[in-house]
Amino acid sequence: MRHLVVPVLFAATSLLALAAGTFEQGGRPVATGVRFKVGSVVHEHVLNGSAPPSDLSYLVFGRRSHAFLVHFIASAPSFDEVLATELGPDAPSDADLARGIVARAVATPDVQPSRLGLAPNASRRTTLTRENQAFVVGPVTELSCLVGPDFTDDCH
Repeated sequence: MRHLVVPVLFAATSLLALAAGTFEQGGRPVATGVRFKVGSVVHEHVLNGSAPPSDLSYLVFGRRSHAFLVHFIASAPSFDEVLATELGPDAPSDADLARGIVARAVATPDVQPSRLGLAPNASRRTTLTRENQAFVVGPVTELSCLVGPDFTDDCH
């Protein structure tokens, strides 16, 4: 079951609700008035709607034993994809993954039909590259996928 945290304000320390499902598709509140404190921000960047096309890229974070991929939205049109993944033995260190790294699938266009969570891509292993390090991810499990520009419709 997927849960979504719906903040009152992005910088707030209290929540409006914790919902089962996705907020965009009418998720059912399972708790309200929940309080939390943001321990760290793994990644943030300014979106550039006029950026040139690039390779399919993901923010990779977590731990080697429990890793996640979030599609790196670089330009429009795009999609928001969150995946759980296995990492090969050549993966970045836990320290690097705790900070989050951006890695790309070289020569793979950054378009929805190329996304890693789409079958048959989800069941295979894929090589991602960051700087001069190549490493293997996959198979993957899709946790969420929404299509831009409004990110309200499911990718399926």
